[in-house]
Amino acid sequence: MTPGIGLITSPIYNKEGYTQFRNNRVKAWHMGINGEITDRISYLVKGSYQEGWGTYSAPAPQKLHSFDAMFQGIYTLGAWQFSAAYAFDKGNVFGDCNTFNLKIGYHGKIL
Repeated sequence: MTPGIGLITSPIYNKEGYTQFRNNRVKAWHMGINGEITDRISYLVKGSYQEGWGTYSAPAPQKLHSFDAMFQGIYTLGAWQFSAAYAFDKGNVFGDCNTFNLKIGYHGKIL
């Protein structure tokens, strides 16, 4: 696990069972924006860019970089909330990844 910083790659993602950090010298930028289109429809957009140089004891042979983004749309109907999100990661820190998420939530009293 990492010390609470999501942009430092945890050793759990290392291949071949290596238990040390491989990239803890990073510079990163993160930005997010949210808003409402109507009373029932809202959105959330987040993005991060990271550059990394490995560790002091084992510098990376080339500069590592990663661009991550998430786009989410939310529809609210009374106490119910429906959302869909798409996120991706491009770069050479984790490799290229894509994901899609659907969520149905209830935000009200049950009893």
